[in-house]
Amino acid sequence: MQIKTKDGVNITNDSDILRECNSFYNNELYPSKGTKRTENLEELFFDQEHPKLNQIDKEKCEGLLSEKECLEAVKSMQLGKSPGTDGLPAEFYKVFWKDISPFLLAITHGQSRGIISLIPKKDKALDQLKNWRPLINPIKL
Repeated sequence: MQIKTKDGVNITNDSDILRECNSFYNNELYPSKGTKRTENLEELFFDQEHPKLNQIDKEKCEGLLSEKECLEAVKSMQLGKSPGTDGLPAEFYKVFWKDISPFLLAITHGQSRGIISLIPKKDKALDQLKNWRPLINPIKL
C-alpha cells in the first residue's frame, strides 16, 4: 500500500502510514473542538508493552452482557445528561427500562465488535487520504 502525504511524499511503511492516517483523521478531517489528542499511534500499537488481564478479569469480560449488568449501568447514569449520540437522557432509560431492556440487550449483543474500513471516493486518487472515508461495520456475533 502507498499513501501520499499532504506534502506530496509517498510513504509505504506501515508505521508511517498509520502515523499519517492518525494525523489526517484527527487533525484535518475530524478535528477536535476541545483538547487535541496527542497520542502517537505508532507507539500505542508497536512500541510499548500493553498491560494484560489476569485470568479472573479475562473471565469477567467473557460472555454476553446480562440484564443485571445493563440495569446497573442505567442506574449509575447521571441525570440531566445525554448518554451518547442517541440524544436520549438517562431519565428515559430509567423510566422505560422494563419496556426497552429486551431490545437494548439484543442490540448490545450484536454490537460488541466492529471493523473500520476506508471507502474510496469515486474517481479520486487512491494514494491520498482525503479521498477515503471511514465506515464502521459492526460484526454480528
